[in-house]
Amino acid sequence: MNGALAVVDALFLGHFAGPQALAAVTLMFPPYMLIVALATLGSSGMSSILARQLGAGRVQEACATYSAAHGLAAFMPMLRSICSSKPSRRNIRRRPNA
Repeated sequence: MNGALAVVDALFLGHFAGPQALAAVTLMFPPYMLIVALATLGSSGMSSILARQLGAGRVQEACATYSAAHGLAAFMPMLRSICSSKPSRRNIRRRPNA
């Protein structure tokens, strides 16, 4: 489904917004898909572990898994934003020479 939406987006952007907008969206599509794939991987794995623990009656372990899943869900976006941000030379103020 995401592939079909990307084709439709590309058609509209190429026609109405121009080639630079199309290039920007085309460049960001693979990183976006990687982020979606990692989120799906984490949520599917944690829900599988949680279901098996609850099915076996291990409620305490299920609570720990639930907490770990939410901790991971909160930590990963922060890590991604820290790793992807780099200081720009425009944002650095220089002292005037005295």
